[in-house]
Amino acid sequence: MTAYLRLEALCAAFLVCGVLDDALASPFQNLDFESAVIGTPVNFQLPASQALPFWTTDYPRPGYVMYDTVALSSVTISLQDWRTPYGGGPYMYPLQGQYSVILQNGGSGEVLTPVDAWISQTGDVPSDARSLMFSTDYAYSCNIVVSLNGTAISTSLYSVGAVVNANGGPVQTYIGDISAFAGQQNVVLRFETVPTGDPYRGAADLDAITFSPISVPEPASLVLLAAAFFSLAGYYWHRRNSATAIR
Repeated sequence: MTAYLRLEALCAAFLVCGVLDDALASPFQNLDFESAVIGTPVNFQLPASQALPFWTTDYPRPGYVMYDTVALSSVTISLQDWRTPYGGGPYMYPLQGQYSVILQNGGSGEVLTPVDAWISQTGDVPSDARSLMFSTDYAYSCNIVVSLNGTAISTSLYSVGAVVNANGGPVQTYIGDISAFAGQQNVVLRFETVPTGDPYRGAADLDAITFSPISVPEPASLVLLAAAFFSLAGYYWHRRNSATAIR
């Protein structure tokens, strides 16, 4: 009887531990930026807790992000929706849903020291996650670098969608292998725009971040997809330039 009671107590303890683990779990949230609550912007700024819940950034200043605008040369993070006055620009309309984010490199301080734009969030990677995906349709003079706990994740083009912004390209979804982080807790996820040219002008839009059980395709498949994408992009830019010449 005593042994039975001990076994029962042990089972109860394991059950409690499981419940506590579930309660303490902190999944990544607002990965599509659709949790924004738009109040009254002040100087085109909103509290980050309101515009980008669960995300952290220091730009244009700690605790705030821009809304429906862009900077000229200052590093900034901005939330864009369909009400943007810059409609039809290269990276203005949301890529999906109601909101997308623009990461814009620029200068900081009186001497305008070049600074990369970034957003980050801490959470638990799903146990079945094999890859991380995100979408963009515009990256000028920069690359979007994604990292987990400071480790940069190599990404490749995964799929090509429709054209959303008149002066941008098709929406491109990128994929990276994060299987080594599957099931890990309190992981820092960070997106950063690293300059490839002018450090004061780099900009990229970001949306549809997803932890997926899909494994990263073999390199041969990605090469074929990239070839198809560049053919489509070439056709699109040729058509746009031809239309401009006719005008």
